[in-house]
Amino acid sequence: MHRTVFRPSSQIPARSLFRTATFERKTGGILPAILFEHARLNKILSELSLEINKTANKLEAATAKAQKKAIRTATDTIGIDLAAFDRESTEALIGFGGMDTKYPLASMYRRIGVPLARKVESALVYGVVTGANNHSIAKEVRSIMNTTAAHALTIARTETNNAYREASRIAISESKAHTGYMWIAALDLRTCPICWRYHGKIFEKKQKFVSHPNCRCSLIAIEKDEQPDIEKLYEEGGQVYKLAEFIEGQQLNQLTGSAFDKAKKELQNDFAIDALLSNRDVIGLNADNVLVDKAGKVWRIDNGSALRFRAQGGSKEFDNHLSDLWTMRDSSVNAQAAKVFGDVKIYDLAKRMEQISSSDHYASVLTMVPDDLKPALSSRFEQMRDLAKYGREFQANDWADQNYIDEVLKHVVGLRKAGMTERLPNALTYKVGDEGESWLSVVNLYDENGHKFDSLRRRAKYGKMIPDLFEEYMRVNGGNPAVIAEWQGAQAGSSWNYEAQAFKYFIEQRLSPDARRLYWQDGANAARKHYTRSVGTFGEQVYRTSHAQKKALIMELLNKTELPHRDPVSRTLKLVRTERGDVVRKYGLTMADDVPKDIERGASESYSLVSEYRLNGNKRTVQDIPFTDIHGLYILNRANYSADTGAFAGNGENEVTALWRFGRVKTRRVTRTRLLEYGFKSSYGDE
Repeated sequence: MHRTVFRPSSQIPARSLFRTATFERKTGGILPAILFEHARLNKILSELSLEINKTANKLEAATAKAQKKAIRTATDTIGIDLAAFDRESTEALIGFGGMDTKYPLASMYRRIGVPLARKVESALVYGVVTGANNHSIAKEVRSIMNTTAAHALTIARTETNNAYREASRIAISESKAHTGYMWIAALDLRTCPICWRYHGKIFEKKQKFVSHPNCRCSLIAIEKDEQPDIEKLYEEGGQVYKLAEFIEGQQLNQLTGSAFDKAKKELQNDFAIDALLSNRDVIGLNADNVLVDKAGKVWRIDNGSALRFRAQGGSKEFDNHLSDLWTMRDSSVNAQAAKVFGDVKIYDLAKRMEQISSSDHYASVLTMVPDDLKPALSSRFEQMRDLAKYGREFQANDWADQNYIDEVLKHVVGLRKAGMTERLPNALTYKVGDEGESWLSVVNLYDENGHKFDSLRRRAKYGKMIPDLFEEYMRVNGGNPAVIAEWQGAQAGSSWNYEAQAFKYFIEQRLSPDARRLYWQDGANAARKHYTRSVGTFGEQVYRTSHAQKKALIMELLNKTELPHRDPVSRTLKLVRTERGDVVRKYGLTMADDVPKDIERGASESYSLVSEYRLNGNKRTVQDIPFTDIHGLYILNRANYSADTGAFAGNGENEVTALWRFGRVKTRRVTRTRLLEYGFKSSYGDE
C-alpha cells in the first residue's frame, strides 16, 4: 500500500511543484486536473491575501488603541495632561515612530503576511500534488498560522509596552519637577538577566528607554532631592532578594514566651484575610516570613503564596471556596500555619469575618485585583459573609461547643464546593391532599418549577437525589449515613426512643450551662447512657461529624430556600405543635390576651411545618425557632431511605425537630382561627 509522506512545506517552492507535476506527464502534457487545481489554489491564495490585509488593518487599529490607552495611563500616572504634548511627540509614540514613517503598523503586519502566504501556498500545492489528505494539509496550515499569530501578538504586546514607557519618559522630560527616571523590572522567573541588571538604576530624563521584545519593565519618575521608596535588590548567599522597606526586628522563630504569644495573637487577628487570599505560606517553612519590630508590631514580609501562586512561584488553584479557613489550621495539611492559627476560635473568627466582609472592604479590594480573579474573590467574600452570619447566630443562641460549630461551618463550605447548595430549590410551597391522597392533612411541597420536592426527591433532573449525594459526601468526609438513619428512624416512632434520647443528650452537651434547662422524660442520666451506647457503635467522632454534616445541610437549606413560615429577617421558622391538657395546665397556657409563656421541653422535640398534627394532645401552640436550633426537616429523606415519605413521619406530620429552650423561645397557645391566620393548615375543628 502506498503511503504519502508529508514533508515540511517550507522546503518545497510552489512553482517548482507545479513545474515538476507538469513535466513528469510527458505523454499527456498538462492535464486538465492540474489546471483546475491551479485555478482553485490561486483563488484560495487570493482570498488569503485579502484576509491578510483585513487582519493587518484590524491589528493596526487594535494595537494603536492599546497604545493610546497605555499612553493615557502613563501620563495620568505622572500627572501630566496628554493634551500638553505636541502632535509630533504624541505621534512618535504610535506605530514604529509615527504615521509619516514608511513602516506604519499596518504595513508591518502585512509584511508578516507575505511569508505566511508563501508558506500556505507551498503547503496547499504540495498537499494536492502528492495526494496528502485534507487533515494533513489543514494541520500544516494551522501550524503556520499559529506561528504567525504568536509573532503578531509579540509585536502588539511589545509596542504597547513601548508606548507606555515612552509616554512616561516624555512626560517626565517635560516636567520641571522631575530629574530622571528609575528602571523597574518585573522580577520573576521570566525576567531576563539584562532587566534584572538594570532594575533600580536611575537614568537622565532625556535618555531613551531601550528594551527587547516582550519586555515588561516600566519606569518611575524621580523628583529633585528625592530618596526613592521603591523595591531594591540585594544578593546574599547566591540568592537575589527584593526589599521594599527595611524592618529591624526578629523573625517569629526567634521569639519565645510572652513575646511569641503576643505576636501569635496579632497574627491570628488577621488570619481571616490570609485565608481569604489563600496566603498559605504566610508563616514560612521555618517561621521566617514574619518579623516583629522593636515596638512589637507584626510584619508579614512574604506574601508570595497569596491568590493563585505557590510559595516557590508555581501556580495553584484559587477557587470560589474558603477551604483555607480550615486547611491552614490543620497540622496534617499545613503544619507551619497551624502552629500559629491552629487554636483560633470560630466565634472570634466569625466576628472578624463579619468586619472584613463588609460592603466597603469588599468593594475596595475588588478594585485592586485582576479581572480574572474577581469572580473567585467575590464568591469568597459572599461565603465569608454567610459563615460570619452563621457563626454569630450560633454564638447568640448559646451554642457553647465551638469545636462543633467550627465543624458545622467547615461542612457548609464543603457542601458548597461539592455543588450541593446550588442544587437546593429556591422555594417550596405546599398543596393539600393532591395526587388522589385521601388523608386531608397530607401536605406536599413543590418547588418553583412545579416539581415535587425538586432535587430533594426527584432523580430525573440530576440523576441522584440530594439525600443520595449527601450520603456520598458524608462517607467521603468522615461521616456515616447510618448515624442519621438510626436517629431519624427512632424519632419517627417516638421522640423519647433510645436513639432519640441519645441525640437529645448530644445536643445538650453542645449548649452553654445556662441554656440547659430542659425536660427529660427518663432523666438526663438515662439519656447519657443511651448516648454512650450509640457512640460505642459508631465512634464518637463519626457520630459527631455525621450530625455536624446534617446540621450544615439544614443551615444551607434554611438560608437559601423559601419555606412556609420562614422569616429570613429574624432567621426563624414559625412552627405549630399540639400539647396535652396537663402540660397546658402545668404551665398556665391560656389564650387570654395571647400572652406568651415559658415552658420546659426536650433538647429535640417534634413540630410541624405546615399543618396541625395531633398525636398526644389537642391544644394548639406556635413558636418561632431560630435556624440554628433546627435539627431535622421531613423534606430531607431519611438516610438509606428514598421513598416519598422522606424523613420522620413524612408528608402527614410534615415534622421538624428542633431545640426549644426555656427563657429563649416563647410558646403561644392559639385558637384554630388564629392558627389559620398564621397560614397553617388544620383538618381539625375547634376544641
